[in-house]
Amino acid sequence: DLIINIETGGNAALNVILNNTDFGGLIKNATVKYSWAFGTGDLLDANNDGIYSAVLRGVPEGSYAIIITAFANDNYYFESYEIIVTAITKTTADNPLYQILFIISIIGAAVLGSYLFAYQKYLKYPKSVRKVRKYRKSLKRKTEPSTNIISRKKAITSLYKEELHKTTNVLKVKPPVSLAKSGSIEKSPPKYTQVSEPKKPKLDTDKLIDKSLEKKAELDKLVKDTLENGENP
Repeated sequence: DLIINIETGGNAALNVILNNTDFGGLIKNATVKYSWAFGTGDLLDANNDGIYSAVLRGVPEGSYAIIITAFANDNYYFESYEIIVTAITKTTADNPLYQILFIISIIGAAVLGSYLFAYQKYLKYPKSVRKVRKYRKSLKRKTEPSTNIISRKKAITSLYKEELHKTTNVLKVKPPVSLAKSGSIEKSPPKYTQVSEPKKPKLDTDKLIDKSLEKKAELDKLVKDTLENGENP
């Protein structure tokens, strides 16, 4: 038997060839039918070449037996033939994204289940009722519960002292600190900065000699003029 494997929802192509085992060649103009779980149909020889074809469309998931029968005339005898068509859904277990989503779904289901359990057992009761239930369970123990019950007067006094302590801390103000205490400021002697005299431009030796000679000539002329003026009143 022939087995055809396809994906779920895919199409299965059926091709049947009728061979003439007595005289050779292919048998044409025959009537070929198929039947399966979803009905019957015809395989047609569209090209008149002895090849009969049909297509099963939208095959659902599962394995199906296709029975092929043929008839030509009284000169031929055909045996029925069976074809197995299997539609398989591909799994995505090897896909990392699928694995991540699968793990997230498991964690989400676990968290949701834990919350529902806690809600049914504890959270649906008010807080005061939960405390009473917890205290009632502790009564079954041999040891005394750790709950400390005080009188109303002590509770009010304790709360009053606590609030008074908070108010006192808020109202406390530190005294101002003097910025200049006696003897706390050290006087440092004034600092003097030595100012250097401006540097005089250096003159060349030749220029100094020339200027000295000019001054001497001027003095000589002045002395000569003075003497001449003294002799001629």
